[in-house]
Amino acid sequence: MSSSQEFRSRVACRERLIGIFVKTIDHSVIEILGHRTGVDFVVLDLEHASASPERIDSCILAARAVSLPLLVRVPSATSEYVAHTLDMGASGILFPRISTHVEAANAVGKMRFRGGERGFSLSHRAGYFGRLSPQQFVEANDHNLLAAVQIEDPEAVKNADKIASVPGVDVNFVGPADLQVALAENPEREEGSLQCQIREALEKTIDNQGVAGIYLAGLQDVEHYLDLGVSFFVVSTDQAVLGSGVESLISDFKPYLGDP
Repeated sequence: MSSSQEFRSRVACRERLIGIFVKTIDHSVIEILGHRTGVDFVVLDLEHASASPERIDSCILAARAVSLPLLVRVPSATSEYVAHTLDMGASGILFPRISTHVEAANAVGKMRFRGGERGFSLSHRAGYFGRLSPQQFVEANDHNLLAAVQIEDPEAVKNADKIASVPGVDVNFVGPADLQVALAENPEREEGSLQCQIREALEKTIDNQGVAGIYLAGLQDVEHYLDLGVSFFVVSTDQAVLGSGVESLISDFKPYLGDP
């Protein structure tokens, strides 16, 4: 069983998994996470970070070298990065701003050969540079790669059940920050509606046999989401962990220096 196949199977079985967003697009970050932590997967964030194709490629190669599933959050469902990063050997795609089942189906179609519109080639890492037969590669691609979609606005919350029912959608992933911004645009919504919207999205997903995921900045409310049935967590970012870790170290060290 390949690393991507095993990862998708673990997600489908609702095994509780912890990932982290990686916004520093450098292969050494991926290697450190793979060698020194127990993280289950990483999400390379191309929606809010920029990088050359060479850097992205080296990150995906590093992830494969340390057997760490790597998803790519693309800038949009129509991004050229969908095809490019899958060719490079990514384990799947996280699509931002999916609001309807039609958008979800179109996004999944970008990843699939059968019933989709992914362009075919074997001359890349995902095809083992031609070692796989066309049939082997099509089977591996369409069955092993994970498709996750982000629920980030009230329309997406309303349609979360239909989105979860789209064939090929593996995870409905709630993005609280974008959802909060979207709710703020409607001043008539009562206070506390963010948590109500998050709960509605998660419950609709789970009630329709979907896998529910969410982003958390830390451990706040994690028990609440576990009780709701969330099994797919992305917790914090590499940049936030680096910043807080160094600041904690400096704060602990300063008392030994005395007054300046």
